[in-house]
Amino acid sequence: MEKLIDHLEESGYAAGKDMYLDGFTSFTAQVAEVRESTLLVRPDDPWDAETVEVSLEGLETLPALAPGDRVRVTFAGEVREDGLITGVTEIAAAEP
Repeated sequence: MEKLIDHLEESGYAAGKDMYLDGFTSFTAQVAEVRESTLLVRPDDPWDAETVEVSLEGLETLPALAPGDRVRVTFAGEVREDGLITGVTEIAAAEP
């Protein structure tokens, strides 16, 4: 995505075109394990792995969480190759 942003304007490809990018910035999941600096969660929608790890770095508030709780994870970062989700902006309780 960064390469696209860096070179799109100079390429002229998008001149006179409307472009829309589809992506997601949040998902719901069940907490599998609460760790010191991460959460291990089971996303509701299928991912490449049954569980993913969510970084807690930079979060100012975090609800009390326990395994089995349902959460909505909102992020502006990335899903790294090792499966860690970075740039998390909010973790909130989700509907059961």
